Amino acid sequence: MFDIYMEKAICKQNLKNQNQLAKFIGISSASMATMKSGKILPSEETLLKVAALADIPAEQALIDLNLWRSQKDPARLAAWQKISKLINKTALIA
Repeated sequence: MFDIYMEKAICKQNLKNQNQLAKFIGISSASMATMKSGKILPSEETLLKVAALADIPAEQALIDLNLWRSQKDPARLAAWQKISKLINKTALIA
């Protein structure tokens, strides 16, 4: 989940660790660690900052965030999965 975004951002930006990433985007190391563990999800603002550093499109990041938020609600999860598939098909056609 979010840890994959973090790892990509750290690698792309040549940072040493998640603490440097946290400082780079202006959040505490404790908040970053809590998000990495999956105990909380990042805010849209935080996710978009990390996604930009990882070269992940903002649209994909927002879809992923909604997929993560919907994990305990099968109906919402199915809807976001469908949206994700539709967008990916459209991207292939365009």
